[in-house]
Amino acid sequence: MESYISRVVLQYGRLIQSVCPDGLRHQVREDFLCLRQVIESDALGWGLLTGGGFSAPVQKRAMAQITASHGFHSLSERFIQLLVDRRRLKYLPQVIDLFDKNYLRGNRESVYLQIAKPLEEQQKDHIESVLNAQSPAGVYLDIKVKPELLGGSILFWGGRMIDGSVAHVLNRLHP
Repeated sequence: MESYISRVVLQYGRLIQSVCPDGLRHQVREDFLCLRQVIESDALGWGLLTGGGFSAPVQKRAMAQITASHGFHSLSERFIQLLVDRRRLKYLPQVIDLFDKNYLRGNRESVYLQIAKPLEEQQKDHIESVLNAQSPAGVYLDIKVKPELLGGSILFWGGRMIDGSVAHVLNRLHP
């Protein structure tokens, strides 16, 4: 389930990055940071709104009120409405985090690496240098420790997932 969530967040994170012109990135980021504050200030309300108990039209009206009251750019509004229409609103906080990280990284490509145990700094530097050699724009490496992988790693880069985890191998051996 978690890899599905990661793929959904990456899909919509890439979508907003790709449709957002450079001249609007700052405005969209400001809108998203404002929305993050709204979400964090009323976590219970957000949980109720996105928990499946409200219809898409109710979610759409609620989000339209929030975006209008804070003067969001139309691109931000349309993106949020797209998430509502596709029943993906619950992923918005994670998409906001991804957009913010990408904004701060500049034009470097995002690479996500899930590993079973923490890496030493020298290992991280080596992985980063190998990946940077493969990308003209350079990469930003985001590493998450996931002990449930048992060993190995999962790499997410450019819409692809390479699963070299022990858990994946064991699941393939014993369905």
